[in-house]
Amino acid sequence: MRLTLLVVVVLSTASCNCGSAPTHAFAQLEVSPPSVDFGSAQVGQTVARTVTLTNTGRAVATVNALTVGGVDGSSFKTLTVVSTVAAGASVDVVIDFSPQAVGPRSGRLVIDSDAENAPQLLVPLAGDGVCEICSTDAGAPDAGQLDAGPTDDGGAPDAGSFDAGVEDSGVPDAGPADAGQPDAGQPDAGQPDAGQPDAGPPDAGAPDAGAPDAGCPPDMATLQSGGCVDRYEASIGAGGEAVSAPQVLPWLSLTTAQAQTACALAGKHLCSEAEWQGACSGPQGLLYPYGNTYSGTACNGLDKGLAAIVPTAQVMTCVGGYPGVFDMSGNAYERTATCAGGTCRIRGGSYRSSSGAGLLKCTTGFDFPEGSGDPAVGFRCCR
Repeated sequence: MRLTLLVVVVLSTASCNCGSAPTHAFAQLEVSPPSVDFGSAQVGQTVARTVTLTNTGRAVATVNALTVGGVDGSSFKTLTVVSTVAAGASVDVVIDFSPQAVGPRSGRLVIDSDAENAPQLLVPLAGDGVCEICSTDAGAPDAGQLDAGPTDDGGAPDAGSFDAGVEDSGVPDAGPADAGQPDAGQPDAGQPDAGQPDAGPPDAGAPDAGAPDAGCPPDMATLQSGGCVDRYEASIGAGGEAVSAPQVLPWLSLTTAQAQTACALAGKHLCSEAEWQGACSGPQGLLYPYGNTYSGTACNGLDKGLAAIVPTAQVMTCVGGYPGVFDMSGNAYERTATCAGGTCRIRGGSYRSSSGAGLLKCTTGFDFPEGSGDPAVGFRCCR
């Protein structure tokens, strides 16, 4: 009797599926260092640096492309060819810096892959072109072009055309053309006092209605404060500037300084924490951009189940707290310009965030190293 019972127990144990359920294996790529500074290099010479691409995931990563671009992309290149990176393996990517002119140069290495955490890794590149054997006259052509406009007779053609548009054009217009109609011409010419009878009503309405809307371009939304916020998480422009556009992957892994530079190149600034929260909560002070009650499917958080950062505005239900502002909850974390003690505030949560930690709320954030990038952290610009 005892022997029979023992056999039954052994057979039952052998046939059960006692292990944990298999988890999804995916590739996860990281790059080190996150940015490369080549320092100074002679014009016409080449300096090489290496970045290491590591797959910390549990599946093979497929690398679709390694490309170099940016403002001065022609000064940088890579001949390294990478097609796959095995799980747990690393691959070195060699980048060459060959400055073609004197002065600072900037570019970026773009790594496109099927990695779950970062389908597009961006490595900022910087260097300074120098020329120790160049004579002091090497800069003469540029200096001449700059000085030709405002100074000597050599710049008379440029000076004339410049002055004709800015100063002299006003004299003939004011005399023969507009002399008889001073009030009609003056308001548009930037002299509101001259047209005082007409200037009063437009100016009276401008502060409350006209000024904020007129100041924000189409890719930005007007805040109640009168400022502007990008409608979309920042993506990368052809010149290294931050772009606010739908259906493109957000720009990730930048430091705070790099994000600030990207916004500045777009004529904007990295949103402060107060600006960001005001844009997320909207004039109604919402807890989430879409309302006061959490929805696991409204935005790209952990409960949505997308398991990756997706293009901007792909999740169309993740909109608010102002009309047409997308992805302020989930998708990519968004760093802000509010910093202290080497850390900056990160807001909005990401595709990895759940409702439990509260990071998907407009009102919640955490501190993140100012000089570090992360493949789940993006940013948004304000103005």
